[in-house]
Amino acid sequence: MPIYPCFDPTTGSSGGSTGGGGGGGTSLYDLAWTDVDLTDGSWTLRDPGSKLDAGYGTGGVTNVGGGFMRVQWGAAASGADYNWTAGPNHLAPRWYKDLVIDGNTVTTGDLAFIMFRMELDGTVNDFDQAIVAAHAVWPDLDPANSMSAAGGYLSKSTSTAATNYNLGVWTLSTATTTNNKKYMVSVAHRGGGGVGSVCGQGYDASNVAAGNVSRNANLFGGTSLTLRLMIGVGNQLNTGNTAGIGDNQKFSIKYKAMTVGV
Repeated sequence: MPIYPCFDPTTGSSGGSTGGGGGGGTSLYDLAWTDVDLTDGSWTLRDPGSKLDAGYGTGGVTNVGGGFMRVQWGAAASGADYNWTAGPNHLAPRWYKDLVIDGNTVTTGDLAFIMFRMELDGTVNDFDQAIVAAHAVWPDLDPANSMSAAGGYLSKSTSTAATNYNLGVWTLSTATTTNNKKYMVSVAHRGGGGVGSVCGQGYDASNVAAGNVSRNANLFGGTSLTLRLMIGVGNQLNTGNTAGIGDNQKFSIKYKAMTVGV
């Protein structure tokens, strides 16, 4: 004798299954990215040297559409403190906010996976620039070793073609990169108070994989600290063609984060 289900396992309604069954909830297949919009009011800007043009857009940044942000500098900036791959301090401007998933604030004790998709508009080529997109515990602190940060990295020299820039992964004050790719997807997992490693894959304009990089983060700390997202702008090098008054950067950053049980 056949047995017929009385309830839909995904909704609990009577009459048996009305869909594909399974565990219910949002499908994990082909998830949409979330665009980083630094003008939407959810981000806090830290610009300790007041280097961004506060009269431009929202504290120095505008959303120019198509998922791209445009940042304008209001003062010259040079030296190791404005280079995300130097230090010992990071005084370069950055935005940050708590990482919240479905109303839950993610902590360093959660087993979390954070992905960033980073792309640069290399036609905006005012100075030798760099950008970081990371998860961090203390993005509001300036000492590099205090941030507990790791994620993706972009940089470009004004001497290279618009499509030839460096993409890679970044931890604290060091980056590992590849170049001449259209965009980079980085992923890091964090949980139990630590970050193991960050890996990245570069892609060409046809979405074909074209180079990969990785770094061992080796970061440890408490298990009840709030985890935050951080977007930073700055210089590629300490000296040379560094950011000046009226210089711009244009970039697109998307992210996706999830936690799983342990």
